[in-house]
Amino acid sequence: MIEGWSIKKTLTLLVGQAGIGKTMLLHMLGYSFATGNPILEKPILERGNVLILAAEETLNEMDLRLKAASEMMGKN
Repeated sequence: MIEGWSIKKTLTLLVGQAGIGKTMLLHMLGYSFATGNPILEKPILERGNVLILAAEETLNEMDLRLKAASEMMGKN
């Protein structure tokens, strides 16, 4: 799906300290998978549907993050 980052039909974990941007990166990855837009100059090898489950965020926060990803990464 992204060469060197994620492989189809596997589980990939993103871990780190609180407040370093894990959630924003995951929103950006979801946006990239859904649109096919590259992330950090890495091409998306296969587009697909995305489901975001974010128990610690409101719908408004999720909407703001996805809009920010769209503005930063380009619309497709």
